[in-house]
Amino acid sequence: KEYANGLDSREGTMKYLALGTQYDDGDWIIQAEIAKVDSDWLIFLPARFGYISVGYHFGDITPYVKIASNSHSDQIPEIIAPALPDAVPAEGQASIYNLAGAVNALVQNGAAKQHSIGLGIRWDFSDSMALKMQFDRFSVSSPGASLWGRESSTDMVGKHQVNVFSLGVSTIF
Repeated sequence: KEYANGLDSREGTMKYLALGTQYDDGDWIIQAEIAKVDSDWLIFLPARFGYISVGYHFGDITPYVKIASNSHSDQIPEIIAPALPDAVPAEGQASIYNLAGAVNALVQNGAAKQHSIGLGIRWDFSDSMALKMQFDRFSVSSPGASLWGRESSTDMVGKHQVNVFSLGVSTIF
């Protein structure tokens, strides 16, 4: 019953708290944010996350470095099928064990645990547009790959490194 209540989002609460700041003196720019989520919902684990980014303006060009972290803050519960009496038919037992396994996978896949460091450069080529290039190196721990859209966190064991290069245009309108 405890696990069933944890899957029902109608009765639970979720709290989000964030604090962010930015400093820009025309040369240096520093941005930072920390946040936390507390949840009674079993598939949305409580988490803590944040980042800090530091850059320096060279006219229209701003190189920057950033570090970030995202981690679940509680131990991840493991859903185990209950012991069933012999009177329950084999098909019924198999269904209950399959359901418990599916719920456990859902809970495990909700975990996020990663850290990253990134280097980037921004070119403000007009008053309302900027070109950004960024390289990030992510360190993802298991379980903790939920932000990567994996089908199952159980196929990822240990720590993995992921490199991401992005190129984008930002607009103000």
